[in-house]
Amino acid sequence: MDQATEKNIHENYRRTYIELLFLLLLTKEDMYGFQLNSELKKLSGGVFDIKQGSLYAPIYRLIDNGYVSEKKVISGKRRVLSYYHIEPDGYKYLDYLLEMDRTVINAVNTVKDIICYTPGGGKEDSEDK
Repeated sequence: MDQATEKNIHENYRRTYIELLFLLLLTKEDMYGFQLNSELKKLSGGVFDIKQGSLYAPIYRLIDNGYVSEKKVISGKRRVLSYYHIEPDGYKYLDYLLEMDRTVINAVNTVKDIICYTPGGGKEDSEDK
């Protein structure tokens, strides 16, 4: 597989999980955008490191859907930070996303086990099990 394809697959997977992970982080405490990204990068071992320009689209989707609220706080003389807070509907949405994640992962593993696929492209003989 070429690098461009790998990068595209990686980006699609990350995009799928960003809202879920942002909501998970907000269950811990209210956070501002840069803080969300920093925590996510640290806790994911660098797998999730969102570019500044891409950071706010998922946050705004969560706000627009009523899952997260925003509170502006003055920090210093002129700096304004937007803190994000998970709302009751956000907890419901998070529970739904986590359940969907479990369902999809379980289904993938079930199919993989039925097919007897092992990473690296090898195929186990199902009669040897």
